[in-house]
Order: sequence, then C-alpha cells, then structure tokens
Amino acid sequence: MVKKPHLVLNYNKTIYLQFNMKNSGDCIMKLNYQGNYVKISSHTKFLGLIIDDALSCKSRIDQMMSKLNTVCFLNGTKQAVMSTETLRMVYFAYVH
Repeated sequence: MVKKPHLVLNYNKTIYLQFNMKNSGDCIMKLNYQGNYVKISSHTKFLGLIIDDALSCKSRIDQMMSKLNTVCFLNGTKQAVMSTETLRMVYFAYVH
C-alpha cells in the first residue's frame, strides 16, 4: 500500500518574500524543491495586511487612502440626498 502525502505544496500559489537591509547588497535566492522553483515577490497580502520586502507601511497607507478617498467622494456627493445617519453608516462600512 502506497502512502499519499498529507501536505502538498502548490507551486502556482506559493511565493516568498526576501527581506533585505538597506545597506546590504542584493542577493537573490532561488528556492527549489524537487525540481520546482518557488516564485519571489516584493509584496503579499496576509490576513488582510499587505506586507512588502522592506517591511514598510507604504502599501497599507496607499490602500487606506484609496478607501478614504472613496468614502469622502460618496459622502460629498450624496450629502444632499441621504440623511446624516445613512452617511455615517456608509463611513463606518468602508473605514471600520
């Protein structure tokens, strides 16, 4: 009887981040397992949080700015039509 592995790595969905210090030179590793290479990425989304290879918050701030701009636009254009309570619900739905 042949045992099947319980955990299989999906190479199409798997990526890795290589964290570097600012002063260090660029050293790119290539991860290889059983002849399959794992792709490198500069950023990824993990549990709703965007993590980049420099551990900066720029990607997260850009994402939040986009959401805030959307809410400000919606609240500004719909202010004459919607009540204050409805506008407040829209704000909390997008921001919180």
